[in-house]
Amino acid sequence: MRCDVRAVLGHARALDGKTEGRQFDARNRLRRFLHLSEGYLFILPALLVLVVLILYPVVDAFWVSLHRTSYATLREFNPLFNYVSFLRDPTVLASLRISLVFTAAVIGGHFLLALLFATVLNTNPRGSGFFRTVALLPWVLSGVASGIIWRWIYDASFGPISEILRLLGVANYQIAWLGDMQLALPAVIVASIWKGFPFVMLMLLAGMQAIPTELYEAAKVDGATGLQNWRYITLPMLRNVIAICLILDTIWWFREFASIYTMTGGGPARATDVMVVHVYKDAFEFFEFGRAAAGSMVTLAISLCIMALYRRLLKADMEL
Repeated sequence: MRCDVRAVLGHARALDGKTEGRQFDARNRLRRFLHLSEGYLFILPALLVLVVLILYPVVDAFWVSLHRTSYATLREFNPLFNYVSFLRDPTVLASLRISLVFTAAVIGGHFLLALLFATVLNTNPRGSGFFRTVALLPWVLSGVASGIIWRWIYDASFGPISEILRLLGVANYQIAWLGDMQLALPAVIVASIWKGFPFVMLMLLAGMQAIPTELYEAAKVDGATGLQNWRYITLPMLRNVIAICLILDTIWWFREFASIYTMTGGGPARATDVMVVHVYKDAFEFFEFGRAAAGSMVTLAISLCIMALYRRLLKADMEL
């Protein structure tokens, strides 16, 4: 009987030990969960903003694109109707071509102008701090404000460009910069380059200032010139920064709407009718909300393809 009691007590102690071990493991798991979730709690407000302002509109637009619509009312579920209608429209291909030309010209202008100014500012000339502050002004302006400013600059009757050309005797007539089919798109491109290049300039300048000075000192000892330093040290060290700038800038300006619509409204005769403006007109001028939603999904897909292409090129370049 005594042995049975000892066996029972030993078994009870073993069970108590296992129970305490399980409770200890549970407390550890709970502690680890709380430790990991603490970080997510801090970013929860930002995640909620992203869900409300980005994820929900994208999902809702995709759902609307799957329906034939009558004004703002979903009428019939037809997944391919709006996409086929949008892609078969010849004006859509024209808008895509204009968007690609606009984006390529603006990104190229941003990069060349930003690289020039960043290279000069990296030498810390006198007044560089003041110039950085002034250069930021176009970037911090809203697209609508920028469009209004450039509409006045390009105005044929009162704009400073036309007035200066008349004073110089270059043109004795009023030039409708935003009303001419040949001049409207280049005029919009110039305004967009002015507005967006400070962002790229700051990114490149930050990358230049992060390059170790020892590399330039070693190159100076070897007798390298300034141009050789720029070609063989600065540009290679800026490779990743340049790739990031191109990705962000391309996605940003491929979907630019406010400044273009403020300046030209997509005209004259669709000369500046980029994809985003075309989608806007489908929705709010022709009330084809399903077709406009399909167009927005196509625009999003093109932006993602551009981003994937840049990432692929960047990865291949880093592997070399």
